[in-house]
Amino acid sequence: MTTFFDISGASKIVHVAKFVSLGNSENFEKAGKELKAFENLPDSEQLANQFLSPPISLSEEDTFNWFFLMDLINFHFYYENGQQYTVTFKNQKFIGSMGLAAAINRWLEVNPHAVKPEILTNITKEELQKILVDDSGMNIPMIDERFAFIKSTYLFLIKKHQSFLEAVISLEFSPKNILEYLQTFPCFCDESDYSGHKIRFHKRAQLLIKDILTNCPESVTKRGFTIDFSYLTAFADYRIPQILCNFGLLLYNDELKNAIKNGFLENSKMEIEIRAFSIIACERLKEITQLPAAQIDTILWKMRRTIGKELDKMHPFHKYYTTAY
Repeated sequence: MTTFFDISGASKIVHVAKFVSLGNSENFEKAGKELKAFENLPDSEQLANQFLSPPISLSEEDTFNWFFLMDLINFHFYYENGQQYTVTFKNQKFIGSMGLAAAINRWLEVNPHAVKPEILTNITKEELQKILVDDSGMNIPMIDERFAFIKSTYLFLIKKHQSFLEAVISLEFSPKNILEYLQTFPCFCDESDYSGHKIRFHKRAQLLIKDILTNCPESVTKRGFTIDFSYLTAFADYRIPQILCNFGLLLYNDELKNAIKNGFLENSKMEIEIRAFSIIACERLKEITQLPAAQIDTILWKMRRTIGKELDKMHPFHKYYTTAY
């Protein structure tokens, strides 16, 4: 079966890459065993407390709307001074993407209809700033881009005369079909050019598919459809490469290591190589573990959260100005 990896173009840069390479087979075999062992463990209380989901009071349609909004603006959660976006919700601090989830859930307590397209189409920038404000009082990073994404995307969605849930049902919950549908939204498009090679990542679009299939299984099965992640790749961002480096699966040359230490990457080829090799590494782990790449991504993400800040000291994550992740 053809998967998204087969058409992503990621493998085209392996032999021309300058900054990133893959670790040896022993490292991959060892990592595969650790992933399988971690997969079979229940989430620790510490890990479980870091996650947030849509409120159970939401309707089925608004639950899908929640994930659509979440992954539409699920990118870039750190400030230039190194501080991470943080939101306190119900006396608990959430950082990064979970900080965004906390801000959305906090807003829903004030406006139970907040995630409906009709509401989001008419939101002002000032309202969005207040909704997504960081605990420090600062705006969420890249507020202008997030506001522009919301305004343009929800106008586009309304013109389709079909809710996100209705669209997904009509597409039979097929990851391939949903991904093609989401690529019609400019704000979900995530492609790069590397020396004439087109590389397709579509990180947030693929994550949205994984989110709804994982968190809304009854919506799928009650309509007679099956849940299958095998079409998807891993979701290339700034955290998955970090844990892959920790396993020795990604190797950075000195020039890239120094660039990461010095702050935001300015060389787009460095950033593209990191993302492409992350996808390739997860495909190798897929062969070893016989787990879908999207599931491997989730396990790696949880492992990274379990290690915590120590990983940032050992393997600093790369920073890049982007709305892709």
